[in-house]
Amino acid sequence: YHCNGQLDAACIYINNAASLTVEDSLFITNGAPFSLSSSSSAAVRPAGTCIYADATPVTVTGCRFAGNRSSSGTDGTATYGGLIYLLNACDGSVIRNCAFVANECVTRTATASKAGTLGGSIVVNFAEAIREMFIESCTFAWNLSAGYSFPADVSVNKGVANVHNCIFSGGQLGPGIAADTGRYFKIGSSGSLNIDYSMFDCDLKTAIGGSGKIVIAPSCITNANPRFVTSSPELTLRSPENFYAAYDAGVESVAATCDVHLVSAAGYVDNDGVFHTGGNVVSPAIDAGDPADDCSLEPHPNGGFINLGAYGNTVEASRTYSVEPEIVDNLVTVTFPDDTSFPKVDFDLKAAALDYTATVKVFCGTNGFDS
Repeated sequence: YHCNGQLDAACIYINNAASLTVEDSLFITNGAPFSLSSSSSAAVRPAGTCIYADATPVTVTGCRFAGNRSSSGTDGTATYGGLIYLLNACDGSVIRNCAFVANECVTRTATASKAGTLGGSIVVNFAEAIREMFIESCTFAWNLSAGYSFPADVSVNKGVANVHNCIFSGGQLGPGIAADTGRYFKIGSSGSLNIDYSMFDCDLKTAIGGSGKIVIAPSCITNANPRFVTSSPELTLRSPENFYAAYDAGVESVAATCDVHLVSAAGYVDNDGVFHTGGNVVSPAIDAGDPADDCSLEPHPNGGFINLGAYGNTVEASRTYSVEPEIVDNLVTVTFPDDTSFPKVDFDLKAAALDYTATVKVFCGTNGFDS
């Protein structure tokens, strides 16, 4: 899907169907042009730019969304926005192994009352607050929100979003964003968020906002650089001081090449499928996923744990860097400080080309190891 310049549902619209499945698809530079997005008319409201689902559960897997534009606005009775807009009975929807890269959700007006309150990469606006959807093993990178009170990535107005094994990095908020809006999440009063085993490039207070129910598991990682293949894309803002800031011209070519594969000295592939190895960088997102999750599709060495992000448990997963710890000079000393009966065991592990973490088990006995 490329350059579909319509307004609502530029690519896919579905209503009251049994289900929708979208697999291994590319959505690139779809949505209304900036000239419409900055209009003072609230009647122009590109919502659900890539997928607009009404009362239809969707399953979206292995897709890439890059350089697309949605626009948040209100017609006086409802508010609109988002690349993927899930409306009414879309509960049970699953978005898995997808990459959202350098997209933007902007407003067309400097008037807050017309700017809308829903937007970002994904909007959840179910008919009932108890209905659930799932975002699993996805990467959100360098997405922009510019408007009134919507985040760069996930708005949950009504319903429950369960987020698992994801990466959030490089998001931007325009200057007019309300104070209670998180960089990556906004949870409305009728919304809920459950998130675990996910990585942020900032602290949780900055990442997640809103008045709804928010449950964050301690397995989440904060203030971390995921070490993507693309480290800092050349994305500049047009009218950065204004309520309706947007990415400058040229975002299309930049978004098309942004690469969110994880760098690893042990090996990784890029967007073109070219394999690289060597160097001295290993992404902290490698092997950082839920230990209970399947990682059998990841190429070896895979460390026995799923990677975070869009390529977790896929053949494009980056390799695990590993070393075999060795004790310097095979020297282990055992002493009894202060004449106590508790021994102190000392040894040094040999250095490797990269820092590593080792688990060491020490077995002590007075009559051989069996004791």
